[in-house]
Amino acid sequence: DVTARMGELSVGTQQIVEIARVIFSGARIIMLDEPTSALSPPETRRLFEFIATLKAQGRTLIFVSHFLEDVLEISDRITILKNSRKVATLAASGATKHQLVELMIGADAGILQQIYDEETGAIAARSHRSHGPAVLEVERLSKPGAFSEISFTLHSGEILGLFGFMGAGQIQLARCLFGAERPAAGQIRLDGKPLGLKSTTRARNAGIAYVPENRRDALMLGQEIYKNITLPHLGALLRGLLSRRAELSIARAQSESL
Repeated sequence: DVTARMGELSVGTQQIVEIARVIFSGARIIMLDEPTSALSPPETRRLFEFIATLKAQGRTLIFVSHFLEDVLEISDRITILKNSRKVATLAASGATKHQLVELMIGADAGILQQIYDEETGAIAARSHRSHGPAVLEVERLSKPGAFSEISFTLHSGEILGLFGFMGAGQIQLARCLFGAERPAAGQIRLDGKPLGLKSTTRARNAGIAYVPENRRDALMLGQEIYKNITLPHLGALLRGLLSRRAELSIARAQSESL
């Protein structure tokens, strides 16, 4: 939507606009720093096709990324940095992902592989454990233009992953489960009882917390750090006047605990 303000767009859409702005700036040298971090695979593919077009036009590009598959696919030459120092430059055509990892972490590669194998084995063993009772039940939840008839059950001691390409509705679904948006239809049950989430306060009181896609949306960037830390504790703090001393005490305890 060309009439939308940039601040209203999702992180991924903001990144697409930023890439487009740079690409069409007319620059002869274009540096792309983690351009695919918030893009879905189809959008990444579109970006790579356009990069190929720019390259054919004689543009020069520097592509910075932690996604090694992207680096190998899009680059002609790859430079590896380790501890802020250049350790190698090699042709992408003959390079492998394993080779890049070894150059980045050196002798630690074998140790990391062993740790990885042990951890994945432990995770696989844990995944076969039986979980506890149903905690959160979502039945045919819908919000026009965002998602339709979503149902799932989340059990105690379980991690449920929700995945979709950008714009698939998973962000709006999470916001509905926190009371930040209102679904048009469906039901949410907590511990078997219907839960009407008309506000984020009600969700928080029910024991639901939310970390948004854009972490800036959960912060007061113009305020002191301690005021941000005590945001979830305002209910306990607001007994008449807000005490700065009480806020600092809670913030200090939370910091030390973390």
